[in-house]
Amino acid sequence: MVVPAETDYLSRYETTYDGLEPHARDADAFIGWTIPAGILEVAERLKFLSWLHVGVDDLRQIGAFTLLARRGAKLANIAGANAIAIAEQGMMLMLALAKNAIVKHQMAVEGRSSFPVWGARTDRRCCRDALSA
Repeated sequence: MVVPAETDYLSRYETTYDGLEPHARDADAFIGWTIPAGILEVAERLKFLSWLHVGVDDLRQIGAFTLLARRGAKLANIAGANAIAIAEQGMMLMLALAKNAIVKHQMAVEGRSSFPVWGARTDRRCCRDALSA
């Protein structure tokens, strides 16, 4: 296992070719978010690549599919990892649109009401008038 040196701030983009190259030559598997250009070419023993993204477009652009297929290495990604969250977000948006939430929010910001506010002075008067009739 290779982990970049500890720093005050570490992002996934701080993994460099120079930092990984000595280890990549003997690596059987990679698990990660980024692959510096040229690393797959020197990782001749690589048998498995676990790509911690839903999509694989980045891998296609660097020619990883061809290289991994030629070497017989397996590729896995996390397809569907966010499916439930995306579906929930879409459902919330549809409900907000169906309930006209944007218009109602703007009315609330402006101090107006789009529905009767029970217990408000005008409502009590209306109720009293209705009861006395």
